[in-house]
Amino acid sequence: MSKHPRQTLLEKYSVMEGRTLRARLPKGRGFALMLFDFGEGGFLSYTGNSDREDFIKVLRETLEILERQGGPTMGPGPDRK
Repeated sequence: MSKHPRQTLLEKYSVMEGRTLRARLPKGRGFALMLFDFGEGGFLSYTGNSDREDFIKVLRETLEILERQGGPTMGPGPDRK
């Protein structure tokens, strides 16, 4: 089964941005990047430089922080266009 073009595009961007982050981050630093479509039926792509267990741990910690603070901490509201 072939992938939807939007899924393929998100995966392409994830790979490109992941390579950039890997090259720029100092050793000992990790990242997890998620790209997604807004709304129902959207697609998700993610990348990072950690192993699966660490990635899941960071996601859980992030969710706890976001739920405790009641909203996003990364800037202004949604950019839905």
